[in-house]
Amino acid sequence: MYKDWLDIVQTFVIILTLLVLIKYTYETYKLRRETEKQIKFITRPFVVINRSINGDNYVLKNVGNGVAFNVRIDDIVYQSRKDKSKIIFRIPQYKELIMPNSEIPIKDFLVIDPKSGESTNGQGMFDFNVLIGLSENNDLEIKILYNNVLGQEYVTSETLRNKNIELKIIEKKLKSRN
Repeated sequence: MYKDWLDIVQTFVIILTLLVLIKYTYETYKLRRETEKQIKFITRPFVVINRSINGDNYVLKNVGNGVAFNVRIDDIVYQSRKDKSKIIFRIPQYKELIMPNSEIPIKDFLVIDPKSGESTNGQGMFDFNVLIGLSENNDLEIKILYNNVLGQEYVTSETLRNKNIELKIIEKKLKSRN
């Protein structure tokens, strides 16, 4: 009888130890996942449109802690509310990287004819202040795309409205593997 009781206690202790071990493993797994998320968040680039330090122009500024590579702005489409005509503003891709807390000027806009896809202003280039003026009447959606050192692509979406820039979303784009 004593041996049976001892076997029952021993089995209970083993089962309790197993349950505690499972709970500990699960909690450790959650902690590891959260730590990975925090490290990715802390070390990622975060590129936004901002006023330059001297205040006379606009820049792409990396306010994140990671280096931003292959920074580019998607075509910006302006549609007149009066005659529904469209103008596309295209900015060439920036070849340089943006270090944390650094900035590069937004310049050299090309005006593109949406029908032909050709530049309508020849060699003339515009800067971001042209868009600021157009934002009085229309909201302009601006998407900034960039990569981190691991090649992960991020998108910052902003709205230019009434001469103000409003941050809409920040997301990580998943690349498909071929």
